[in-house]
Amino acid sequence: MKANAVQAHGAVLLVAGLIEVKGGRVTFPSEEEATPQLWANINGAQFGVVAVAPQSRDGQTISFIILEPMGPHRVLGVIAAGSSLSIDLLDLTDVKRQNHGGFRIVTLEARKGNKIKAPDLHNLLAPLASVADLTA
Repeated sequence: MKANAVQAHGAVLLVAGLIEVKGGRVTFPSEEEATPQLWANINGAQFGVVAVAPQSRDGQTISFIILEPMGPHRVLGVIAAGSSLSIDLLDLTDVKRQNHGGFRIVTLEARKGNKIKAPDLHNLLAPLASVADLTA
């Protein structure tokens, strides 16, 4: 692991751990690379990952801040599921973002039953069942 692992925040480290315990491999980029926050190799598929925790969550909306430039990497939202130790991973890669110059904001609508709706999607946004789903 490179020096960037020392500076990684909780969402990045959590995703890295989930990938590793499922048999994948993770490396952290050099300090010169702005993105991704980690490189994942799952079942031979290699890709960059940017992991973000919610910046705000009020029961009705969940907002994430994504720093730019992000590049062609997967964007994962990491949210606590209820009051337990469970988490949900949301693939935010294709969700519409509001541009604010230097960063973008994704705002999701929280629905009953732990359902989540992105403003630009017709269907509900479902949490990933496994980190292996990132290769699908």
